[in-house]
Amino acid sequence: MSKIYNLKDQLFMSPIRKYEIYGKFPWKLVIQILLMIFTACQVLIIINDSTTYSYNQYVLWNKIFLNKDVEGKDLYLTNTFNIYGSSQLKSYIKSTVDYYYDINSHTIDNYEYHYQDDGDKNPVKMLVEYYDYTKAFKRGYEIEYFLSNNDLGPFSNENLHEYLDQVIKFELRFTLIHNLNKHMNLFNDCYEWNILQIYDYSAHGHIKVSLKPTRSSCGDTNYNILKEYIWINIITTILAIWSLVLIAKHIHKRLLMVMELTGMSNGIRSAWEALPLPVKMKFFNFWVLVFIIGNIFQIFGGILSFYDENTILWVHEFSVGFGCFFAWIGGVRFLNKTSPSYTVVNTMERSVKTITLFIVGVIPIFLGYVFMAMCIFWKSGIYYNTHMSMIANYAIVNGDSVYNFSMAGLKESPLISQIYYYSCAVFFISYSHKIFIVIIERAFSSLKRNPPFVEDETSDDGFDNPKINSRKLEYKKEIEKKRKSKNAMKLILNSGRNDKIQLFDEKTLSKIVSLDNMVAIIIKEIEKFNSIIEYANKDDYEFWIMKDHIESLIYFSIDPIVQFLN
Repeated sequence: MSKIYNLKDQLFMSPIRKYEIYGKFPWKLVIQILLMIFTACQVLIIINDSTTYSYNQYVLWNKIFLNKDVEGKDLYLTNTFNIYGSSQLKSYIKSTVDYYYDINSHTIDNYEYHYQDDGDKNPVKMLVEYYDYTKAFKRGYEIEYFLSNNDLGPFSNENLHEYLDQVIKFELRFTLIHNLNKHMNLFNDCYEWNILQIYDYSAHGHIKVSLKPTRSSCGDTNYNILKEYIWINIITTILAIWSLVLIAKHIHKRLLMVMELTGMSNGIRSAWEALPLPVKMKFFNFWVLVFIIGNIFQIFGGILSFYDENTILWVHEFSVGFGCFFAWIGGVRFLNKTSPSYTVVNTMERSVKTITLFIVGVIPIFLGYVFMAMCIFWKSGIYYNTHMSMIANYAIVNGDSVYNFSMAGLKESPLISQIYYYSCAVFFISYSHKIFIVIIERAFSSLKRNPPFVEDETSDDGFDNPKINSRKLEYKKEIEKKRKSKNAMKLILNSGRNDKIQLFDEKTLSKIVSLDNMVAIIIKEIEKFNSIIEYANKDDYEFWIMKDHIESLIYFSIDPIVQFLN
């Protein structure tokens, strides 16, 4: 392995090129590939079993404590349940309390409880939020109640309407323990389910009930490294730490180079503090940030898997999910920037600025439609608040549920709804989407006309890297040839406009006349080309292909003249 003396190669050359030219083993690439593999294994082997179990429990809690009348064939989760009467509210809360105290009569599996010191089951806790706490306390209302089969707290009283008039929302909380067979593939053999039943009465009219079950582990974590895939988490954590060390070494090496080039000799820490903020930010480009953020999530995901028995599981799944995401995104960094596999990234880089500016211009129009719908079509049940209005209009922007939404609006205002939905659909689907496509197509076409050239990965010395240097020279020759062709074309088209043409001799003048005749022929041919593409749609990708082809024909035709004039 030879030492890399070229400064540009040390800073910008990819790991693969360094290995090919200098024999430096690409540890960064190997570690990134391993992180991609092991984070995917975390998701597919470990998280997949946990989420499958958890979803089935969500379906069960949804059936017992939210939508009690759901049929057995329905496995989807419904978000809310609406209560419209006081008698319905009392029976709903009583059934919830009864189901909790006798849960095993309504389930196939067995569940356990937390017990008080006297041996009784922990009661259902009710927490209340009032509009005016002072007024509520004067009437004897409390913030916290404990419900049982024989005591439903404020719902045992007859003046329920008077009580509810002071309430914004209230919630019921209770906990159930689920012990599992130790031979299952789950990471833990016991889960504690904290079930939160929320009753929202802030808008009055009806009470909207929602359910939020959360999980935590309560039993023995299976630390069998080979059997329960703990080794996957250990390897992922080691790889992430290794990756962070390599990033730190990379930044440290760059800082030493800056010190050497600027003549600093007062220590690394002092040199770093002396650098202005814009210069410091250049040490952390997009890919460095992707790797650092990904490594942090991967380390947390690995540690949380065996750090604490009471770790909340969604934090672990959240960390593993983001760690896997950044690992796979970071793999793009090691693709050859001039290869077709990097085309998507190159296209995004060339179009992101234009698309961002276009989005900034579209957002006010989108919000205008949202706010207008909230004021006109709120009775339809689709635009009753800002959040749902934005979701509904985003669906229309993408051509989803247009029929259902427009029919709901048609019942409210036939004329205005037709104007609203037709104008919205035409603008966003036929115009806005088309512009996005055109921007991306033009960015893609520019890759063909001006392919990316990674100059930073070449050496200044042609003898160090002849293959890359020869490709660089060929690229520059092509650019220079096009420049000369354009200049020659200008000379040809302006040849007959010389004010001093009478000063030329007869031989030179005959050459100029011949050149003028050639110019006339070229102009006629160009006019034919223009007539071909005159009626073409400039937004289509085929137009730009045709345009490139015509330019190539023109350059090819005048190439002999270019050689003569240069």
